[in-house]
Amino acid sequence: MKYSCVLRGVAWLAAVCLPAVALGQDITQDPGAGASMHFGSLSMTPRAGIRDVGIDTNVLNASGDPQKDFTATFATGADAWWTVSRARVTSKTDAGWVYYQQLADQRSFDLNEQARLDVVLAQFVPYVLGGYDHSRQRPNLEIDARALHTTTSGGFGSVIRLGSRTTFDGSAAWRKFEFTEDQSIEDVQLARALNRTEQEVSGSVRVSVTPLTTAVLTIADEHDRFVFSPIRDSNSVRVLPGFEFKPFALIAGKVAVGYRRFDALDAAVPDYSGLIASIDASYTMREMTRFGFSFNRDVEYSFEVTSPYYLSTGGSVTVTQALGPDWMLIGRLSRTGLAYRALAGLGGSAADLASRRDVVLSYGAGVGRRVGSSMRVGVDLDRTRRDSIDIARTYSGIKLGGSLTYGF
Repeated sequence: MKYSCVLRGVAWLAAVCLPAVALGQDITQDPGAGASMHFGSLSMTPRAGIRDVGIDTNVLNASGDPQKDFTATFATGADAWWTVSRARVTSKTDAGWVYYQQLADQRSFDLNEQARLDVVLAQFVPYVLGGYDHSRQRPNLEIDARALHTTTSGGFGSVIRLGSRTTFDGSAAWRKFEFTEDQSIEDVQLARALNRTEQEVSGSVRVSVTPLTTAVLTIADEHDRFVFSPIRDSNSVRVLPGFEFKPFALIAGKVAVGYRRFDALDAAVPDYSGLIASIDASYTMREMTRFGFSFNRDVEYSFEVTSPYYLSTGGSVTVTQALGPDWMLIGRLSRTGLAYRALAGLGGSAADLASRRDVVLSYGAGVGRRVGSSMRVGVDLDRTRRDSIDIARTYSGIKLGGSLTYGF
């Protein structure tokens, strides 16, 4: 606990007291300059589409008696930038209606809104941000049901220039996760198990190594508090060094590998100290073949009564092969292990079940075609399977669907 308090103090002192000099163009540049539409000080890039038009052979990810249905998602959204004097508002909006022909109770209207206000001053850039996500999409691989949930978030901070190639970003943020009371899995109410608030104070140092590469070191202190399940309360410290590569580099994306100390406040819940990672990168070979790689390892909370959390470790590979200027073939493979951590004091088969390791495997292929400069059509086929010693959590299903997306 002492180390956690010291970390918070360092983050705040650095954000408030470090000397600042004139900001570089990388901070003050207008992010809406590349938007497709401009209306005075307002810039916007709207988008619309219909996706997943086809058959889902196991809509509910059920272990037995899977339900097949025709589904489609009608989606729209926009990225917008509004600049008035030194104030700059950035927003990202996505809305969609998910349709099922027979399972009417699974239909939903999903909305995700993220916004940020920056004030570009001569010496630093303070900001505030907020978000709202109301969705029936599965929040992670552990929750098989399409459970209705809402996430609200907010925060504030400041970006400070420390040198010609170095910046510091100090921030404080909170996130509130809420499931509706009627959402249950295996007679466990998700709201009773997982409704919580997360508070985080973090500091990030960014150093421009080359014009295309930036080194990043992030230190974060997080406190999680549950509304109805205080046995899951915890404090965490993350130390995450990594690199960011600009999109037009040979290797593009983000790579971060570091350490997390997860301290459970209840003695019956085991702690975790060890490796975490967040990798999302791509490599383009001869301008015709693109390899996408992702890997993630971190602690995730579980709704299960005897397993308060699990360690999620997994990755994916996506290969996109261009066939001339318009056509492309896509192949993808992903595998994730869910290593559950059991409460202390369990024995026998209960301990085996509570400390099991599930595996979720997914693979598929697709074909796509660009139509003009703004439209893309495609067809995708994917199969997903979850293996577990808990028969109730084992399932498999196939999705076959088409999509049409249009960016204005």
